[in-house]
Amino acid sequence: MRLPEKPIDVGSLIRRRGLPEPARSAEQVSEVRSDTFMCMVPMPASHTAFAIQAVLIQWRFRLSYTNAVRLHAFLAENEQFIAESCTRVLTGVHYRGTYMGLSGQRAAYTTVWGYDTLEAQGQWSRILDDRSSRFYQVVRDLRGYWTSDKHSTQENFGVAAGIDLTKEAFLAITVDAEAAWDGDPD
Repeated sequence: MRLPEKPIDVGSLIRRRGLPEPARSAEQVSEVRSDTFMCMVPMPASHTAFAIQAVLIQWRFRLSYTNAVRLHAFLAENEQFIAESCTRVLTGVHYRGTYMGLSGQRAAYTTVWGYDTLEAQGQWSRILDDRSSRFYQVVRDLRGYWTSDKHSTQENFGVAAGIDLTKEAFLAITVDAEAAWDGDPD
């Protein structure tokens, strides 16, 4: 055992009311929550006149203004190419643009992808085979802006009329739990 290089001053220990309490730990019970995954029926024909797509995926992210300037230049050069490549190479996948928030204190963006069906998302595997293609590299670079924000999110939406809530078992449990909840709402 090694002695401290500086002797302990008992007077200073008394003035600070003794030694600090030893560290304690308590068991932490973790909680696991499950997401609900909605089963979709095809988009109702009546919705094709006004709905953007059956499925929308939004990448939401924020950038520094330096990176925002870079993103705007990147989009000016590549956005039309992304949209045309989706139509030419991928079945049922549509690039609907990257939008900048028009108010707020930070440069906020959302990139919108449209899909004819939920299964159309699998089309992206087609471009993974050729990672040297311009299409792959441009989509990867666009996604890079999203990954640069540690608080970025991705949200998936489906046309509400195409989602049968009565067939979602976990959602039914959630509705019952909400009705039975007697606590305060968040």
